[in-house]
Amino acid sequence: MAKENREMRLSAAEKKAAALPAKLTVPMILFFLPVLFIVILTPAIISIQDTMAKGG
Repeated sequence: MAKENREMRLSAAEKKAAALPAKLTVPMILFFLPVLFIVILTPAIISIQDTMAKGG
């Protein structure tokens, strides 16, 4: 009986762990990717602004 309970808990934990990546996809897109783009694009935007301010 204890072994069956242990196996059921392990099976439930494995199912939850398997479903986790699908559940994390949307939050990652909403929160992580915009920040990543800001970090990557900010230096380029600053450089372009400096170039434009100097007249080309």
